[in-house]
Amino acid sequence: MVAAVAVAALAGSALPALASPAAPHAAGSAWGKKTDIALPPLAGGTNTAPASKRAAPPSADRQAWHTRQQTRAAANSPRTNARSGMTSAGTPPQGQGEVPWHTYYGLRLSKSVAVKVDYSTGNLLVAATDFDIAGVAGKLTWTRTYNSLDAPWGSVSHAWWLGYECYLDTDPTTSVDLYDQSGARVSFTKNADGSFTTPAGYSLDLKKNSDGTYTLTDRKSGTRDTYDQYGNLTRMADRNGNHQSVERDRDANNAVTGIKVTDDGSGRSITLERQDATHWNAHDSTGRTVKY
Repeated sequence: MVAAVAVAALAGSALPALASPAAPHAAGSAWGKKTDIALPPLAGGTNTAPASKRAAPPSADRQAWHTRQQTRAAANSPRTNARSGMTSAGTPPQGQGEVPWHTYYGLRLSKSVAVKVDYSTGNLLVAATDFDIAGVAGKLTWTRTYNSLDAPWGSVSHAWWLGYECYLDTDPTTSVDLYDQSGARVSFTKNADGSFTTPAGYSLDLKKNSDGTYTLTDRKSGTRDTYDQYGNLTRMADRNGNHQSVERDRDANNAVTGIKVTDDGSGRSITLERQDATHWNAHDSTGRTVKY
């Protein structure tokens, strides 16, 4: 029901059609190639909907994770990436976002919006691309992702996660958790010597630097992302050393009020600015604007 409402709301809203996200899997039948199966006649009658049931409240451990997400989104500061006296950091969700070995059924709603359903988890993933700009260090791609399963909270919206909000959660005692551009969680196990073990199925290496920052390297593409000591993304570099920088503006309470991503080789940029408590504007260096 939640997935249907989310798709219907998106289809009826005025979303920008500026660029296309990565193409989803081609639409087809989940039951194989033979789809011309004769159906038996259906008997007439009246259907009665079952009684609605209230969803069970989250466990105390999951509620602790929700509280940490809410606090981080409201005031993304050094002190909010710590436990702040909480007895539990909370159990983070699994299975949301893009998981490399999962199979998806996808379809495109418009030139800039695509939806996928994860066969393994039932997660509805809606991906929207608002800007797609060529740069020296690769494209500046401004994406938003909605997950029907639990996912990290974004600064702009609880439900919608901006790609450049990806971060490292350094709080857990036995791991450092990456929340990537789709909201997926990738957990790197801490080793006694200070190194990290990459989870199976991923080609990512995480390293903590002497200045407290972190470097995330993709062995396949050669890209290197830099995160500050609190886990905030600050820089993205390709295999040739070209890079893009990520800057954040904050208010007196240290809450994020703006994000600027710049391709340093070309000078092209995308800037997000908070207008008030519920409205944000994003614009690129040519003046194109998207309003949230």
